[in-house]
Amino acid sequence: MMGQSKETRTRNVPLGISLVRSLGPRCVHREAAYKALAAALTFFTYMTYHMSRKAISVVKTEWYPDNCSKVNHTVTACPTSNTTGSGDDGVCDCWGPFTNDSKLGDLDFAFLLGYAVAMFASGQIGDRVNLRYFLFVGMTLTALFTSLLGLAYFYNIQHMWFFVLINTLGGMVQSTGWPAVVAIMANWFGVGNRGFILGLWNSHTSFGNIIGAIIPAVWVHHAWGWSFIVPGLIVAGMAVIVLLFLVVDPEDVDCPPTQQHLPPPSSGANVTADTNSDTEALFPVNGSSPGGYGAVNTSPDVSPPARTANSAVGFFAAFKIPGVLEYSLCLFFSKLVNYIFLYWLPPYVHAVKVHGHFLTPEKSAFFSSLFDVGGIVGGVLLGIFSDRTGASATGSVAMLLLGIPVLYVFNAYGGESLAALLSLMALTGLLLNGPYSLITTAVAADLGTHEALQNDVNAKATVAAIIDGTGSIGAALGPYLVGIILQEVNNPWQYVVHICMASSLLSAVFLSRITYKELSLWRRRSRGHHSLQ
Repeated sequence: MMGQSKETRTRNVPLGISLVRSLGPRCVHREAAYKALAAALTFFTYMTYHMSRKAISVVKTEWYPDNCSKVNHTVTACPTSNTTGSGDDGVCDCWGPFTNDSKLGDLDFAFLLGYAVAMFASGQIGDRVNLRYFLFVGMTLTALFTSLLGLAYFYNIQHMWFFVLINTLGGMVQSTGWPAVVAIMANWFGVGNRGFILGLWNSHTSFGNIIGAIIPAVWVHHAWGWSFIVPGLIVAGMAVIVLLFLVVDPEDVDCPPTQQHLPPPSSGANVTADTNSDTEALFPVNGSSPGGYGAVNTSPDVSPPARTANSAVGFFAAFKIPGVLEYSLCLFFSKLVNYIFLYWLPPYVHAVKVHGHFLTPEKSAFFSSLFDVGGIVGGVLLGIFSDRTGASATGSVAMLLLGIPVLYVFNAYGGESLAALLSLMALTGLLLNGPYSLITTAVAADLGTHEALQNDVNAKATVAAIIDGTGSIGAALGPYLVGIILQEVNNPWQYVVHICMASSLLSAVFLSRITYKELSLWRRRSRGHHSLQ
C-alpha cells in the first residue's frame, strides 16, 4: 500500500516468496510474474470456496430423495441408520431431520443469511488488516465447518440444530473470501481492461461449482460424508498455499502501484456534455457529482476531506459512492436467481423427465455444471463489451432481459431431449451469470477506487462487501423460497422459474437509470463524432 515503510513491506512478503527469492536469480519480468501469481492464487482460492459450498446441493438428493415426495408428501420420520437408499423399493429413505423439502431450504437460508450479515463486517475488516492472513483464517475455518457436515454421516448426527448451526457458521466464515480476493485483484490490475481480466478471472465461481458438483457426486450414493470432507481438505490445503505465496500489494515486493483512476480529460476535449445534469450522482460524495460508476469529477471547486493515504473508508461513505446503491439492488435479484440455480439445479434436473426417464443424482449433478460453463462464457463476453464501450449497465440489462424468455423455453422444452436440456442450460447460464460476474468483480473494483474517494483508496474490500452482501441477502431468500414452494404447491418448478423470470426483470429495472445515462452519453458522443467529420 502507498506510504508503507521498507520495514513494513518486508514483513508483508510471504515466507514462500522470500524462500524463492533466496534460491535463485530475480525474474526478468518480475511484475508480470507477480501479477500472474496473484491472479492464479486468488482464482484457485475462490474456486475452492465455491467448491465447498456446492457440495450440499449434490447431497440434497440423498438427504431427501425425490421418491419421498412421491411416496408421502410429508415424511414424519426417517430411518435412524447412517445410510440412505435410492428409494427404488418405494420406501422413503431420507436422512435425520430432512422430512421435507422446506427443511433443506432452511439450511440454504441459514448459510446465506450468515454469509450476508457477516459480509458487511468482512469488508470493513478486510480494508484494515493484511488480506493474506485474513484469507488464511477464513479458509481454515471454512475447511473446518465444511468437514463437520461430513462427520454427521460417520457419527450418525441427525439433529436439525446441528446442521443449521454449522451451516450458519460456515456461511459467516465464507464471507471472508470475496471482499479479500476482489481487493487483491484491484491492487494488481488497474483500470483499463478490468472487465475482460476480471470476467475471465471470475470463472473461478463456475469452475468451483463444476468441481463442487463432480467431486461430491463420487460418494453421494455410497458415503456422502466424504462429499463434504474431501472439499474441506482441499480448501485447507489451498489455505496453506495462500499463506506461503500470496502477495497482496505490488509495493510489498517493490513493484510499482497500478493506476486506480482514469486520467481526467484535457481541458480542450469535447467532454463538457459528459458531466452535465444527466450524469449527476444519485448520492453526491464530498460535494462531487460524477455520473455512473467510474466517472471523473473535474470540478476545481471541490476539495476532498483530508485523509491519510492508507485510511479505510467508512461503511456509509462507501455506500454513497455513485452507483453502489443501484448495482447492489440489481445484484440482490441477480444473485437470488443464480443461487437458486446453485443450490437447486441438480434436484431440478433430477426431476425433469428426459425421454420419459429421470436422470440419476450423479448425472443430474454432472449435467448441471453446464450452467456454469455458460456462465464462464457470459462473464468474459460481457467483460469485453464493458471494456470496449464503458457501458457495463447496458450490457448487463440486455443479458438479463434476454434471459427471461430463455428461462421460459428452458422450463417448457428442456425435457424434450437431452440435447435440448443441456444446450438451454448452458445458454441460461451465459445470460444470467454474465451480469452477476461483471457486477461482483470489475464494477465493484472500479467503484472501490472511485474518483470521489480521492486519496481514500482503501475502499475496495468495503465496496465489494456492500455489493455482494446486498446480493447475498437475495441469495439467502431465493433458495429458501424454493424449499417452501417445493413443499407447499403442486407442479412447483414452474413457480420457481416464474420467480427467476421476475427477479431478472427487477435486476434490469434497477440499472435503468445508469443504462439511460450510458445510452445518452453514447448518443452525444456519436453526434460529436459526426460533427467533426
